[in-house]
Amino acid sequence: MAYNSTRMNTSDQVRLYVGDISTSTASEILADTDYAHFNSAAGNIWIAAQLAANSLAAKFTSLASDVKSKKVGDLTITYSDASAAVDGYTKLSQKFGRMAAAQITPYAGGIS
Repeated sequence: MAYNSTRMNTSDQVRLYVGDISTSTASEILADTDYAHFNSAAGNIWIAAQLAANSLAAKFTSLASDVKSKKVGDLTITYSDASAAVDGYTKLSQKFGRMAAAQITPYAGGIS
């Protein structure tokens, strides 16, 4: 299902945080089932976003290593931007990890 800012369920929230937003399902990078999995596996929205960013980085890593460029007639498609996307999603994942850690409340048994 395409991103819908008026619906804004948890999958759409994670999709928004990682920038995988589109009004067309054809241009979405990850499927709604992927985001549903991240939400069910994560303890909070920031960890779900971190899992999504890791998955996006892995996806672009495979694109960067598989094909550098492809030429058909006058058309050339180059995946040189894939490595920049990997770096961006890796940094985003680290940021989400810090945001998740900031929400953790320390607990000391018998003292708190």
